[in-house]
Amino acid sequence: MGYDHLVAQNRFLRNTLKKIFIPGQASHTESFKEAVQRLQLSEQALKEKMNSFKRLSTFFIAMSLIVFLYAIYLYSQALYFPALITVLLGFVLVVQSFRYHFWYMQIRKEKLGCTFREWLQFILKGSR
Repeated sequence: MGYDHLVAQNRFLRNTLKKIFIPGQASHTESFKEAVQRLQLSEQALKEKMNSFKRLSTFFIAMSLIVFLYAIYLYSQALYFPALITVLLGFVLVVQSFRYHFWYMQIRKEKLGCTFREWLQFILKGSR
């Protein structure tokens, strides 16, 4: 393990973290209507997708609540490491719920490329 190896490992780690946390730029942009035409989706198919995404979002958020309650139980039993792992699993489920609800919101608003702020406004206005 020499200096060159450590430098290469740090460079690899930094580049990997950049790829994970910095989103890539789209090669081209298209509107919602263009995407619907390209994918040949009907209004019925869009409604089915919306309902499916909403159900999946609800399922994942319900599962995350159950997992968080289980984590509290584990913590109360002084099982700290399993409680930590369970909390992390709960966060993964919350992220999945966000993902599907975000897709639902984009179809509902008929707009691609929405931001987190737009999603938050969508939630706060009660336009579920």
